[in-house]
Amino acid sequence: MARSRAEWLAEGVEAGWCSEVFCGTHSTVPSSDVEIARWEDGDDPCTALVRVDGLWNNDTQEVSL
Repeated sequence: MARSRAEWLAEGVEAGWCSEVFCGTHSTVPSSDVEIARWEDGDDPCTALVRVDGLWNNDTQEVSL
């Protein structure tokens, strides 16, 4: 049986492969302590992001896993 999207994402979060779901428009991108330190040192670290389509529910205006 296939895992649900919520199970799939939970596995990634628990394993440290990804962050919790966040809004790329209205939230700050989660950063690691190393990334924050690099920013503070004047570096410009990139953050790899992946968009997962189909999470936003236009009817409820919420994320639907």
